[in-house]
Amino acid sequence: MKTKLYAGLIVALSILALFSAVGLVSASTNVGNSNLNDSFIHRSAGAVYTIDNAAAGNMVIRYDRASNGVLTWSGNFAANGLGTGSKLASQGAVILTENGRWLLVVDAGSNEISVFSVSGSGLFLTDVVGSGGIMPVSLTIHNNIVYVLNAGGTPNIAGFRLTYNGMLTFIAGSTQPLSGIANNQPEQIGFNTNGKVLVVAEVGANIIDTYTLNRSGQASAPMTHSSNSPAPYGFAFDGAGNLIISEAANGTLSSYIVNNNGSLKLISGSVPDFGVAPCWVVVTASGQVYT
Repeated sequence: MKTKLYAGLIVALSILALFSAVGLVSASTNVGNSNLNDSFIHRSAGAVYTIDNAAAGNMVIRYDRASNGVLTWSGNFAANGLGTGSKLASQGAVILTENGRWLLVVDAGSNEISVFSVSGSGLFLTDVVGSGGIMPVSLTIHNNIVYVLNAGGTPNIAGFRLTYNGMLTFIAGSTQPLSGIANNQPEQIGFNTNGKVLVVAEVGANIIDTYTLNRSGQASAPMTHSSNSPAPYGFAFDGAGNLIISEAANGTLSSYIVNNNGSLKLISGSVPDFGVAPCWVVVTASGQVYT
């Protein structure tokens, strides 16, 4: 069943928590732009990656994906970091670079980020670095700028540059706090489509944070925005750069214009998704929204 949003988007009900909500990303073998959307917009063969978040040692699990969508396990790869031993509820724990060459994952139990080079035969670990905070849960990348959301302790974000050989270097002055509200439960960080604004969803605080970036890749102090409905959770951006975000408490989604100065303007407010507690969000190239 499909229902149109007021902003002209399409919502179709779909389950994204295929791998226990510990992070999921898909890569197609014949495209350069590889991200979660590829699961929906390409019918070619490829691969799907997730993590097990095991406390004894975080593992990346690879599945080969046939052209008909059938998944076959093809290997486990040690991240050389630790998981928390429980399920991560965040979106963006596993990400691929735009060209599909590098895979980045969070090691939430050891406060690290692991980087792998991607090949047809598997993954090769190239770097493991501290996340700049406690319990990283979500990653985002635009060009070679990487930001991580650390949800533990005093939650923060921190920035890195991804080098040509798969190494992460910390961007001095990039660490910024969130709203500062207690029990804020941040779940996702993401760049907008032009890479000028970072967005963070704080589920427990009912807050959407935005940050602008300078030419050095440093994030500004946060701008806090009250969510249109409680529990803003997972989000994605459509082709026009609009933010589409789920609202888990009421089973709804809202859409916003994201201006380059970090301000938000509501487009469609709290449109029902006809499900319960929507979490992750994907927007396809054709403008369909899946949650």
